[in-house]
Amino acid sequence: MYSKDSSQIPDFDQVGMHRLLSVNVGLPRDVTWNRKTVRTAIWKSPVAGRQRVNKLNVVGDAQADLAGHAFLIVAN
Repeated sequence: MYSKDSSQIPDFDQVGMHRLLSVNVGLPRDVTWNRKTVRTAIWKSPVAGRQRVNKLNVVGDAQADLAGHAFLIVAN
């Protein structure tokens, strides 16, 4: 599409494209909340470089409550 010369490539803002600023991942952990132990993965941290994306998540990331997160939506 464009030559390897970076001066030929339009800026993201010029063409209205969105930029991915950060990929954040985190694993579930047990915390105490209202005197109960609950499992959560709400805390995420940014990772550097490329990250593999699977069908359900990004490598290094997981969900604590799989009832609402671990399914595939198939469009007809």
